[in-house]
Parts: sequence; structure tokens; C-alpha cells
Amino acid sequence: MAIRRAYRKGALIFLFRAYDTRLNNSLCGYMHNPIYQVDTTTIFNQYQGWFKDYSVTKAAEFLQWQNKVTSELEAWIDAQEKDFEAWRQAEEALYYTWLQGRKDNFDKWFETVKDILDTTADGKLLNKFNDHEDASMPHKMLVGTKVYKYGWVYNPTRKCMTCIMKEVVEQ
Repeated sequence: MAIRRAYRKGALIFLFRAYDTRLNNSLCGYMHNPIYQVDTTTIFNQYQGWFKDYSVTKAAEFLQWQNKVTSELEAWIDAQEKDFEAWRQAEEALYYTWLQGRKDNFDKWFETVKDILDTTADGKLLNKFNDHEDASMPHKMLVGTKVYKYGWVYNPTRKCMTCIMKEVVEQ
């Protein structure tokens, strides 16, 4: 180690002023015996060659690993997509089977009532629907032996909707 200029403050020598001169053959260099010095250029070149070989080897290993992981990930993604597509198609087939069954059931029911309904009955049924929608008390319920109509009306005093019930007197 060499120090160009030593600054002392008390008994301390500041390390930022110290320089490593072990590889400088003109000052000292490494010694392998007291007479001959080690050629530091050769040592450095050997180290640099080893580092270059090591770096190339590790870079190749990393690239190989990266390609392997990428291939495995792509294969996994493809498998997931195929599984999802198979599941979607199976669910879609179940849905269309269910839907067709509902349509078939309606068609069977409609065949049974088609001949019963004529234009007069159709009109009466439509009028009943419209009367129900327009009525303030469209619902009926049986309480004991009495029949009541009930529904919702606006109460302007309380400024809210109120449920009302009215006994139906059959005539």
C-alpha cells in the first residue's frame, strides 16, 4: 500500500488518501520469492480470460434456461386455453339443450290451449291483463271466508305510498 501524502489528525490516517499499489510492478508488485517478481499483467490476463469464458458460459446457460421456461409457460397457457374452450363448449351445449327443452315444453302447452283460445277469448284475456295493470287494487286475497282487494295508493297527507285493503262484496 502506498500513501501519496499522509494527513494526520491525531493518530488517524484517512483511508481515502491510501492507494493500492500491489499490482504496480514499478513500485513493488506481488512477490513469489524475494528475487523474482510475479508478472501482474499475466495474472490479470489470466483472470480476464477466465471471466470472459465464465460470462459466456453463464450467458449461454441463462439463455437455455430462459428458452426452456418460456416454452413451458407457452405450453401451459395453450393447455389452459384448450381446457377453457372445451369447458365453454360443454356449458354452451348444456345451455342450448336446456333452452330447447323450455321451448319444447312451451310449444306442447300451447298446442293444448291453442284450440281453446279464439279471437274473443284472446281479447278478453288481454282486457283482463290491462285491467289488472291499471287497477289501484289489483290483487285479491282470501282471509277466512271473506275476499279482500288490496293494492298501493299514494297518500298526499303523508306524501308516501300506502297499502290499502277493501272487502269485496259479491253481487
